[in-house]
This record gives sequence, structure tokens and C-alpha cells, in this order.
Amino acid sequence: PVGFGRFRPANTGRALARGVEVELASPPIPALARLALAASYTLLATEILRGTEREIGNWVPHRARDRLYARAAIAPGPATLHVEAHYVGRQFNDSLNEGVIPAALVWNAGASVLLSRRHALRLHVEVQNVLDDRSLQDALQYPLPGRTVLVTLRAGASATEGMP
Repeated sequence: PVGFGRFRPANTGRALARGVEVELASPPIPALARLALAASYTLLATEILRGTEREIGNWVPHRARDRLYARAAIAPGPATLHVEAHYVGRQFNDSLNEGVIPAALVWNAGASVLLSRRHALRLHVEVQNVLDDRSLQDALQYPLPGRTVLVTLRAGASATEGMP
């Protein structure tokens, strides 16, 4: 991170990052009330190559080794329900790997209902951080918000609009 909101790209050979990301997703399965599953996992190994003797070989700060996102959704008719899990593994806030930022797991859930097919009007309700875990921190060690409820009314073009 660089101060004053500026980013300064540099390829100085100070660090090595290697990893893999796997993503799986299913189409909605009609026989199971249109159940859809999705997940992605990222494994990122980082290493400091240049610096002081105490820094060399340490993890690059603010880069979690593990990240996981998983979602299950079901849409039986005009209603939909979903649940999500977001996991970010342990990371460090300094190049000496002394300041530990603990792993964070957040659960979210939501639902929507179709109010008007003609106007494609849907009411959505989502609850983020369902368990209201207030010990969670972001990568800069700021606390994540507690339970948050979001209500959205979404309108769009009718599915039959423009059709003869």
C-alpha cells in the first residue's frame, strides 16, 4: 500500500507470487427446485526475495494464502433463496510477519420474491455477516461491519417486452 491514495506499480524483483485458482459452478438444476451451486478457491504462495535478513522468505504483507467463496441458491418458483460463505485466510500487515491479521469467515444469506412479472419487479432482502461476528477484520485491520440488512426493490423490462 502507498499513502495518499496513489498506487505505484513497480517490478523490482522483491517478491515472488505463485498460486492457483479453481472455480466450479453448476447450472440451475430443475429437478431440485432450480438448485445452483458455485465455489471458488484461491491458493496464493508469496515470498519476499529481497530485503533485510529478517524479511527474506516471509509472506508478502496483505496477501492471504487462502481464499474461498461458496454459494448455494435455490429458486422454487417466483422466490429465490441463497446462502454464501466468504473465507480469507490469515495474513500479515508487515514484512517481518509479526503483525498477524487473523483469518475471517463471513456468512451471508438472502431471498427475493417476484412481485410483478409484467414489470419484472422483485423485492430482495440480504443479510450480510449473519452471525454478527464483530471480531472480524479486513486486510488493514479495520473491523468489518456487524450484521447488515439490505433491502432492494428492483424493476426491469418485462420478459415479454418487444415480443410479438
